[in-house]
Amino acid sequence: MKQSGKNKKNKLVRDPAKEKLFKELSEQLAQRGFTVRREKLKQGYGWKVVSGACQALGQRLIFVDQRMTQDDQISFLQARLLTLDSAPATENSAAVPA
Repeated sequence: MKQSGKNKKNKLVRDPAKEKLFKELSEQLAQRGFTVRREKLKQGYGWKVVSGACQALGQRLIFVDQRMTQDDQISFLQARLLTLDSAPATENSAAVPA
């Protein structure tokens, strides 16, 4: 059998129900002023990047490593929402809980 010169990468198949939940959680975070982004976070020697939140250029961002399982991505967003809901409200809450 002849193989083509291009390597075919395994395409990630996402569960539609879990994807819907991820989007609903992302929308809830958007209502609280956050932008949720799925990214292929840097990995390799000397790097240990994990999903998390930050503030950059006036935007409140939440990065989710797209290589995590859908269950882990959902759990991460749920934990972020719980943290935000349990944090005391302040007038000027510029800090982003980690």
